[in-house]
Amino acid sequence: MGNSTSKAVRRLPKTQSKQVPKATESLDRLKNPSTSHDEPHTKPNAAMKDGQDPDFMNNLSKIDPVKIEKAQTNFRPSDKMINILRGRKVESEVDNAAMAYNRLSPQSLLVYLEERKNGGDVGQLNRSFNVNDSDAEIIEKYTAAPTIGTPFTVKVDENSGEIQRVIVSL
Repeated sequence: MGNSTSKAVRRLPKTQSKQVPKATESLDRLKNPSTSHDEPHTKPNAAMKDGQDPDFMNNLSKIDPVKIEKAQTNFRPSDKMINILRGRKVESEVDNAAMAYNRLSPQSLLVYLEERKNGGDVGQLNRSFNVNDSDAEIIEKYTAAPTIGTPFTVKVDENSGEIQRVIVSL
């Protein structure tokens, strides 16, 4: 596609348009830089006059701050973006809402059952997890906190090399 015949052929010039500068010319420019940059910087007359004015700071303090006018924005209550933002707000409120009454996630249920197994005030526990007392009894009747396993340590006999599991009593 890029090699189409409808495009004009590029041709390089046959003659040299200007002479190539010699290397000695560039070396001369490095040795003798132009003197226009060596002149000391001079301030304009207006700046010098302002610097000598004793009432300059008083005049500066009289200047008021810049006032920026607020730009008018076109607001249409039927705008589609407003409906999108309202929908997002409702979604975020639902997501950020407190835990629903009598609803527990699997992780919360596991924590609830562990706390109940450890003992303590069941009524206070039900209130902290937002669970009815009657529902808590049903949960206790049909479920139990799973026990991963009994804690143990490994004991190695250095003489014989035997490995033994020793159950840790809590």
